[in-house]
Amino acid sequence: MKTKVRDCHYDLALLRWGCLTLEDRKLWREDLDPKINVVRELAREFGALLVPLDGIFAQASMLAPSSYWAPDGVHPSPSGHALIAKAWLKAVGVAE
Repeated sequence: MKTKVRDCHYDLALLRWGCLTLEDRKLWREDLDPKINVVRELAREFGALLVPLDGIFAQASMLAPSSYWAPDGVHPSPSGHALIAKAWLKAVGVAE
């Protein structure tokens, strides 16, 4: 059984608790941001198509809470998957 309180998720069946504090998020970004920059640099270097999901999810989080797009902060919800699909289709020129 899962219960959601604010941006915290409790999995009572596994007795697991996941809740990112502001400090956790800062540490997470310190690790993630350099990796995002490497991916951007590689895309430029090799002329690869890049779908900048981090920015897309950040922008979407202005319309609905982050947990709507990715309940655990990492894995997309069905709405998050739809957001990814729409961005990918736009990037490859199939949709606007």
